[in-house]
Amino acid sequence: MTAPTQHSSFTVTAASLDAMIQDNAPDPSSSAQEIHGADGAVLFSAGRAAPGYEDIMESLAWKQGVILLSRTSSTGEYLRGYVWMSPQGIVHTSGAASSPTFTLQAESGGAVFRVLIDMLGLQARPAPKKGFEPSRIEERLLWEVVSVEPGPRHQAREALASAVEGIAPGPAAHLRAGEYSVVTATTEFNGVEGQKVGRLLAIDTPAGLLMHSEERKLLRSVHVLEPTPAWVMLAQLITVMPQPQDISWWVESLSERR
Repeated sequence: MTAPTQHSSFTVTAASLDAMIQDNAPDPSSSAQEIHGADGAVLFSAGRAAPGYEDIMESLAWKQGVILLSRTSSTGEYLRGYVWMSPQGIVHTSGAASSPTFTLQAESGGAVFRVLIDMLGLQARPAPKKGFEPSRIEERLLWEVVSVEPGPRHQAREALASAVEGIAPGPAAHLRAGEYSVVTATTEFNGVEGQKVGRLLAIDTPAGLLMHSEERKLLRSVHVLEPTPAWVMLAQLITVMPQPQDISWWVESLSERR
């Protein structure tokens, strides 16, 4: 008997995607979980994947970590993305928060950097000048600058622009003009040394990227913004992602359980 052709992707409704995330689906140990495609077809039921979907469902079932990505524009457009990581590779999806459907795509682990660059929307930006001190800011401004309320949003972007205009006049001007997006990346994964969590945030403008970081000063934290090339965000994201020893441990654990 010929084995069914394996599908490398499937499409679900936004509600089904949210349910999968909430229920940690697919779970082979659950007899109650079901995953339906956007066309109504049953893709996973009673702990088993439908024929042709075994590989992608296994990758999701054995996931050891996830990267959560978001990009929120000053006009309120919100994009979200997910990259699930497993010994078999990655499964990813992204789209506008208002999208009615999402397509989950399986790829080899080597595709993760291309996927992250595409999802984050990182592009070439003018190089920042050198020899400056990062600008101190209030952390709340990073969230208020994409607030749905116009008053707090305007006040936040004015405050941030004033804070950085001495070291990043171009991005400051775009902040004042409302031409920016807030980009976030959160990583969560099981590592050799236990559960790991990492977070990054930046403000992307046509004139350059403003990277957020938190510095410890005695007994308190200081939040700062500084202009950086776009590749720096990707480089910092790599440092909070699973390392080679973590992935090797995943593969070994999978082999032992089979």
